[in-house]
Amino acid sequence: MPQGPEWEPEKEKTKTDTTFVDAEAPELSKGLARRNATYKTVKETGEKCRIVRPISDIEAEVEWAPQKWDIIRHCTNDIEKIARNTGLPTKEIEQIKDHLFYRKHILDKGVLQFNPDSEIAAAWDRLYRGDFIKDDLKLLEHEYYESIVETNSKVSYRDAHSAAERAGKIWLAPKF
Repeated sequence: MPQGPEWEPEKEKTKTDTTFVDAEAPELSKGLARRNATYKTVKETGEKCRIVRPISDIEAEVEWAPQKWDIIRHCTNDIEKIARNTGLPTKEIEQIKDHLFYRKHILDKGVLQFNPDSEIAAAWDRLYRGDFIKDDLKLLEHEYYESIVETNSKVSYRDAHSAAERAGKIWLAPKF
């Protein structure tokens, strides 16, 4: 797995007046943060959830997610921190990060890495900061199972994803 510097403010791309909404962890969000955290209630669970990504879906997917994805790919301290925050083994978090952010998959359009996804990036941020919700843990469970099936069975992403869902490892981005 490629290793890079920890999230350092001076190495991040600068973007103002959008995205990150919590100034508690500046190493993750310099140039991407608003000053005050915004929270919404998850419809399915009633949990209070910190909103990380921009409210605009277009801005979230086109501008914010690729920047955040790049930051996550180059981070070296997130695996240990997420493992500590969630109580999950470091090796599992490392496998999940490799699966989501580095590995190439057999996709409908060819063998490619996943496209940046704002909901996954937002969940990763909450997991890193320790203010995650149940749905974020379900993401880890789903991606871990999917990575095992995809690797061990040498199947496409679509087949591994379906197997994870049939096994009850379902992740849906939170709805507010």
